[in-house]
Amino acid sequence: ARLVRNSGGEPERIIGISRDISRVHSFKMALKDQLIQVDRMNQQLTEAKEKLEIQLAALEKANHELQLYKQTMLDKDEFLNQGTWEWDIRANNITYSRGIYRLFGYHHKDEMKEWDESGKDIFRHLNEEEVKRSDEDWEKILEEADTYLREMEIVSKDGFQRRLETFGKVFREENGKAYKVIGCLLYTS
Repeated sequence: ARLVRNSGGEPERIIGISRDISRVHSFKMALKDQLIQVDRMNQQLTEAKEKLEIQLAALEKANHELQLYKQTMLDKDEFLNQGTWEWDIRANNITYSRGIYRLFGYHHKDEMKEWDESGKDIFRHLNEEEVKRSDEDWEKILEEADTYLREMEIVSKDGFQRRLETFGKVFREENGKAYKVIGCLLYTS
């Protein structure tokens, strides 16, 4: 605003402009609310990050402990002349520990690879009677057992006749259908 004077120097009028700042004020208030929300979100993100870091540290520790346990199991397999295996029935995939390979006479990586490529066919080490008995046993095990114990005789890749004992656990869906079996195979004679 400006004061306009007449020729005698007395105030004659005031010239000025006015403007409506209510929109600016509304914008400033909305911006302030958004900044408060951003601060809250930053705080939530910081808290979430801290929780994730704690969970990650716990997972890393659990993974380290799992690796130690795995190595212990591998050492135990070798020391006790045993092996472990897992059968994912849904995917029809069997995973063996190194101990299983040793029990069947596969001592070198190239031999293990050869057996893996053949579909890990355990039946190539069983006589006809053992194959028939094994098929019958597995049918019963998958149908009704939660745990099992069975013996079998094999001829290993390196030509030795061995008596093995296998025991394990059958995991089932709610409807009772088996979806996984884990087991241990032990050299008995």
